[in-house]
Amino acid sequence: MAKGSGAPVNVYDAIVVGGGHNGLVAAAYLARAGVRTLLVEARAELGGGVLLDQGIHMVDLMRL
Repeated sequence: MAKGSGAPVNVYDAIVVGGGHNGLVAAAYLARAGVRTLLVEARAELGGGVLLDQGIHMVDLMRL
C-alpha cells in the first residue's frame, strides 16, 4: 500500500508494452520464470502484426 493514501498499489518486476507475438512470448517467459509481469496493449485484441485492422488474419490471406 502507498503510504498515507490507503489505496492498493500493484507492483511489477517487468512491464511488457505491446501485445504482439513478441510481447506475448516475452511476457509468458517472464511470468513462467516467476517474474511479476504486466502486459499492456493499446488495442482491444492481442496479436499485433498478425492481425489486420479489418479483422482478417494473416494466415487466412496466405491461403488465397
